[in-house]
Amino acid sequence: MRIKLDHSEQDPDQSTASFEQPKPGIYRVRVEEATVRFNNKKLRDIEVVAKVVAPKYEGARLWDYPSFSKAAMWKMDQFMIAMGLMSRKKRRQEIKSEKELERKLKGTYAMVRVRGDSYEGEYKAKIAQWMPDDEEYSGDDEDDDDIIDDEELEDLEDEEDLEEEVDDDDEEEEEDDDEDEDEDDEGDEGDEEYSASDIRAMKIKELRAVADDLGLDHEGVKKPDLRDLILEELGLEDEDDEDDDEDEVPF
Repeated sequence: MRIKLDHSEQDPDQSTASFEQPKPGIYRVRVEEATVRFNNKKLRDIEVVAKVVAPKYEGARLWDYPSFSKAAMWKMDQFMIAMGLMSRKKRRQEIKSEKELERKLKGTYAMVRVRGDSYEGEYKAKIAQWMPDDEEYSGDDEDDDDIIDDEELEDLEDEEDLEEEVDDDDEEEEEDDDEDEDEDDEGDEGDEEYSASDIRAMKIKELRAVADDLGLDHEGVKKPDLRDLILEELGLEDEDDEDDDEDEVPF
């Protein structure tokens, strides 16, 4: 059987070029190939071939295999966010077929963090992290101490999600505080002065609120002591003593 080879559309310079493996660092890449792979008709992973387009190591190719498994879903999520198919707000996506997904991925630019690995005793560059495209920043790191592996990346993403939730809670608290301050400002003009009997009739929560208004340090102070502290601050001790004197029955 004759075998006909037609390489007329293939660039021989590309076929014979020998590219140096990128050192640990952050590089801009272009997805050259993306192949969705199956295992027993179930989605397995995506074989991604990315070409470095940064000035240094330009043309070098890197391979990665984002998996569809639940255990590695964080890496697939990271990859899809870098590809622009997902975001922190957009958490669902439906694509008609694997061929359509491959078309969407091919030609997409992104940033990758490369860490050093070894294969059969030789240095090998490996993609440790996918990031959205940033054309302005790309270069190798002189020190790879900051390069994080896949396990550290998972912990880092958990921390980022937690920080985002905390930030949201802080923003809500700030809004509530602003509203409370506005209400306090409106009610300042109509604030009534407290009497000794008013203070003595208050519950512990009310006393602590008054102490806060007066700027008193009341942490760990029990109700009777807190009440006396407020009375002293308001100058109501004498009034209280006078009331007690009036209540006394002479012998």
